[in-house]
Amino acid sequence: MLQLAPSLQPFFLPSVFQIPSEPHTPRPNITPPAYRDALTAKSLNTLPTPRPALYPNRELRCRHRKFFTTRWEDLPVPEVPRYLVEGLLPAGALVVLYGESGLGKSTEALRLANAVANGESLHERPTRQADVLYLDYEMGESQLRMFGTRLGLRGYIRAMHDIPLSDLKAIILQAVADECGLVIIDSYASLANQTGSENAVNSNGVAEAVLKPLADLAHQTGVTIVVLHHTNKTNMQYDGSQRIKGLSDFMLRLHLDRRHEQLRLTADKTRFDFEPLAWDAAGHPNLKGRTEASEDGEEPGDKQLDWLLERLSAGPLFSEDFRADFTAEFGVHEKTLERTLSRGIDAALIHKEKQGRKSRFSLAADPQPPAVE
Repeated sequence: MLQLAPSLQPFFLPSVFQIPSEPHTPRPNITPPAYRDALTAKSLNTLPTPRPALYPNRELRCRHRKFFTTRWEDLPVPEVPRYLVEGLLPAGALVVLYGESGLGKSTEALRLANAVANGESLHERPTRQADVLYLDYEMGESQLRMFGTRLGLRGYIRAMHDIPLSDLKAIILQAVADECGLVIIDSYASLANQTGSENAVNSNGVAEAVLKPLADLAHQTGVTIVVLHHTNKTNMQYDGSQRIKGLSDFMLRLHLDRRHEQLRLTADKTRFDFEPLAWDAAGHPNLKGRTEASEDGEEPGDKQLDWLLERLSAGPLFSEDFRADFTAEFGVHEKTLERTLSRGIDAALIHKEKQGRKSRFSLAADPQPPAVE
């Protein structure tokens, strides 16, 4: 026990209450040996001897790794992707092809199926021959057969109709085992609605449930899967969830260039090389009088586009700068302005630039009609 110094003890404290003394025990040295050695070395202006590495040889060290087992440069070089259609569709990819309703997506999909099934060129693009599976949810058996006969389809093209979403994987695997190289699904909305979810096309969860298994199948088996889809009401982009674009390897848009009378296939997203394609669309139903021609033979849509080009010739403008004038001039809704701007952009006549939440439009430099393949 601790004993108070005599000077600190109260003078009235009886000796019987005084704290007995105990022998002093020195404190143990609790400084860690490593820290003590470092302090000693520092005091001697020398560095401590570094601890020897457990595996001084790098190769020997790599043998004992458990998580990082291979360096990036030692990984096998992946094969260059082969194309089912040169410059357009690579093998083993999930492709979403979208366009406005009535534009001819199903027609072009059947022409694609016929070209691949027979190893023939598609709009002068070489193809690699493979069997084709066409999964239809839109036309029905008799209508699809009549439509395909009119287009002159031949070769190994197997059409199936209204396949449940739960059976899709097994059927595609069975087709791939029988040398199928292309699967066409018409359309995404029909698959999404099978989930029973409310507003299924716009749901991220539905897109994940429908497209993720298809993407995995394409990557694992090497089959190209093309899913047809529609645009939204403005006809300026695809309809639905952003996950549709995120899960696809290629996001392709089919649109009609009315000014040059061409159908054009462009890419919103690609993971590999892609070459845009354009071909003659003379005689397309959408060029034949969906709107009445004016007295001078020019369609109202062309007049609206020319009006925009004239306004933009004075310099770049935001859409708010001419929206009221446009609607008052032609007596149309604002959506018509959006469609007209989209036509000008597709025809490489108008340039669009995002500035914050607004879009600024200007005349494209050196506008030229797209080359026909």
